[in-house]
Amino acid sequence: KVPVATITITVSAKSTVAQILADVDSFILSNHSTLNDSKTVKFTVKDQLGRAYTNFDKVKVERLSAPLQSNGSMVIDQLIQVGDEVPVQVNSNGEFELEFEGADKAEGTYVYKVTIDKVSRVVTVTVKRPSSTEAAYYKLELSTNSIDMKVNSWDQTFEKAVTFKIIGYAQNGVKVSEF
Repeated sequence: KVPVATITITVSAKSTVAQILADVDSFILSNHSTLNDSKTVKFTVKDQLGRAYTNFDKVKVERLSAPLQSNGSMVIDQLIQVGDEVPVQVNSNGEFELEFEGADKAEGTYVYKVTIDKVSRVVTVTVKRPSSTEAAYYKLELSTNSIDMKVNSWDQTFEKAVTFKIIGYAQNGVKVSEF
């Protein structure tokens, strides 16, 4: 019995959550009632070797702070579903999204903590009231600033898109309209 070849096998520890990244950590939402302003935050979860971690379908979302009422207690408004088991859809890259909504919410700063297996990421949301209901100026908002024009060679499809919105802002810089 003579060995024919040798193979190097590397055994590493069980994959665990090591890092949660967010595409944005803080942002501003308008509480204008007819605008229904919201922001979708994309989270990416990595294991200890930097690979995508996909072994979960629920996250813990906690509100750490919110604006205070006149009696000193925090407002009851929630910008997102909170709880120990908030369901999410995780893709093969370890990415999932949570949507924060500002319409008709109390003005002020809200801080939320998203946790998976004892690893957390904090997101800060500032809700502001527009100074008027009329737009003082407009901006063009694109869904992306660049796009890979590569066609999938195996089926000749092109599944890329860029969406755009025209956003109207009040004099104080808070959204009041969207087209």
